[in-house]
Amino acid sequence: MRRGQFLTLCIVAFAGCFLGGFLAQAGPQKAWGQLREIPPGDYGQMNQNIRNSNQLFVPSGGLRMVDERNRVIGMILNQPSGAGLVLLDGSGRPSVSLLAGGQGQIALNTNANAVIRVSGPAGKDGFSATATDSSVVVKMLQGLELTAANDGGRIFVSNAKGGHGVRIDTTADGGRVTGFDKDQRAIADLSPKGGTAILNLFGKEAKPGFSASGDGSAAVTKGEETLWKVPKDEGTGGGGTLPGGGQP
Repeated sequence: MRRGQFLTLCIVAFAGCFLGGFLAQAGPQKAWGQLREIPPGDYGQMNQNIRNSNQLFVPSGGLRMVDERNRVIGMILNQPSGAGLVLLDGSGRPSVSLLAGGQGQIALNTNANAVIRVSGPAGKDGFSATATDSSVVVKMLQGLELTAANDGGRIFVSNAKGGHGVRIDTTADGGRVTGFDKDQRAIADLSPKGGTAILNLFGKEAKPGFSASGDGSAAVTKGEETLWKVPKDEGTGGGGTLPGGGQP
C-alpha cells in the first residue's frame, strides 16, 4: 500500500468514527427521574441540604409512560393550566386523572392522620375526609359532617354559622334524632327506649313540655306541673283531661 492510499484510509476511518459517534448522540435522550442526594451531617444525622442531580423533562406535548411491551400505561401532561397525571386501564382508556389548575386545590396528607382536603379558589375547605384507626370523619363545607366510628355513626346538619341544627346518631337501643335551635339548645328529641319510641319537645329551660311514647302514653307539663296526661294515673278515672275540664 502506497503512502497516499494509507493516509486516505486513515482519514476515511477517522471521519466514520466521528460521524458514527455524532449520530449516536443525536437520537432521543433518556428521561431520568429526579435523584436527591442528602449527605449525612455531624454524628451521622441527615441534614436538609438537598441537591437535585437530575431532572425529568416533560415536553409541551406531555410525556408518555410505557411498559416493556411499549404499551402506554400513563401520561404526564404539560398544559397551560398546569401539570397533570393520567393512568390508563388495561384497554388503554383513562382510569385515573389528576389535573392541576387555578380553580382550587386537592391535598393528600398522611403526616398525622390520613387526610384528603378539597378547597376552592379562595382556599376555603369545601370537602375533607380524615381517617384514623377508630373513626372516619367527612365534612362538606360547614353544612354537613358524617362520622363513622367504632361506637356507631353520626350525622350533623349545621346552620349557616356552623352550629348544629339536626343530629342523627346511634344509641344502645337504636337510632336517635335531635333538633337544635339557633342557640344550640336541644328543642326536640326522638329516641328509642324499651322497644318503643319516645318523643320529647323541650322548652327554654331544657325540660320537656310535651312527651309522647309509642306505647300510647303522653303528657303535657309546665315546669313541675302536669297539665295533661294520658293514660291518667290509677284511681283518677278514665282518659286524660285538658286544663279546664275539656277532653283531649
